[in-house]
Amino acid sequence: MITVFLVALYSGANSMPRPVWHPSTETQIKRFEKKKSAGAFSLYRYASKKIARNATNPVANYYLADYYLQLISSDTSARNAYRNFSRCLSHARKFERYGNAGLTARLKWDESREQIDSLYQEMAKVLSASGEIERFDLISSKYGRLKNAQVSELASTPASADVVYDEATKFTVDGYAKGPFFGMPSGNEKAIGSFESEEWKLLEIINKARIEKGLDPLKMQPDLVRAARYHAVDMATQDYFSHNSYDRVGEELREIGTTFPRIRTFYNETFVNSENLAAGSSDPEGTYDQWFNSPGHNRNMFNKSSKFVGLGVAFDPNSSFKYYWVFCTAM
Repeated sequence: MITVFLVALYSGANSMPRPVWHPSTETQIKRFEKKKSAGAFSLYRYASKKIARNATNPVANYYLADYYLQLISSDTSARNAYRNFSRCLSHARKFERYGNAGLTARLKWDESREQIDSLYQEMAKVLSASGEIERFDLISSKYGRLKNAQVSELASTPASADVVYDEATKFTVDGYAKGPFFGMPSGNEKAIGSFESEEWKLLEIINKARIEKGLDPLKMQPDLVRAARYHAVDMATQDYFSHNSYDRVGEELREIGTTFPRIRTFYNETFVNSENLAAGSSDPEGTYDQWFNSPGHNRNMFNKSSKFVGLGVAFDPNSSFKYYWVFCTAM
């Protein structure tokens, strides 16, 4: 039996609704495969037309994600690879959001996801090492949203009974928590500061540049330091990179909070106005250069309204980027 969907389009007060018939999923796949066999550009034009009519069409989004994946394989220039991967992530997210388990299995999406995950690791490391922080942030943000699309059902339901957050995994050294953390912070946490000298060295570099620009130096604020260290440790031990906060349950990430509410649990005396993140650099100079060469991060470092700052660094040899840096400011 052929399955169809009926959509009524209304045009004018006295017009009758005109039905638009959508082919079954299997018929769609056969048509896309025929276009694919005719050549990549033929597939691209066909899928693009389908997306123009219905941006939530999961089959069209799958084939466009696959199209951009194949482009990356055939054109490895850094600029084109970044552009094509960014577009691939956008369509992959829509496929996971609007598709279902049956379609995922039918199109062998797990194989595509393995390619995407592997490409993300490679591209993020290259962008981080080359100091292209804005591109790094964009790719990481899109990849994070793809992860969220994959676990959206989990995020809206309570943790299953067999998921246990073992307190033994959150051990302390002289009263300082080493992580991992779960849930949003209470504001009383004290993440271990293993790189305090590097935090102060980075502040010294920033303040020297601020003074040269005629700005007041930033003052290290203990509660903002706790906020910065907390997020640095959380990213390192849960293996993610984002301004938002996540919990890792097995191999999945669950978004549990956003930037400024998290910072304000630690510090709420004055207005919190910025946060910079960096990953991959093992020294303050490299981190400063990443932020300095990124317009948005540069503006945060040299915001004349900022008065207080917190800096945090964390290292986890088993994480994707090893080193994680956080800078947050308040007026």
